[in-house]
Amino acid sequence: MPIPDWLTFKTVRLPSEAEVQPWFDAVCALWDDPTLYQRVATRARQIAEERYSEQVSRKRHADYLTSLRPGGRLFQERREERLGDAANGEFTSAPRPRG
Repeated sequence: MPIPDWLTFKTVRLPSEAEVQPWFDAVCALWDDPTLYQRVATRARQIAEERYSEQVSRKRHADYLTSLRPGGRLFQERREERLGDAANGEFTSAPRPRG
């Protein structure tokens, strides 16, 4: 579905009728065609299962929490990013306060 470039999370004005027309047409098509509705709904459930199922969520959380241990993947990746940035002359750091 096309979303106008100007429409962002900060937008306070509503889209025009012409900009909303494709969305309206898609909803009408789903409403009028039970086969299309079933096909789209089945695909949406499949995507939701692949991305947000309990099994997927548990694995993501376990991977993340495991990476937090010293020497874990997350810290190693961040260290390599910082070292790479420094080697490229892109490392910037705020000065540490003296006290």
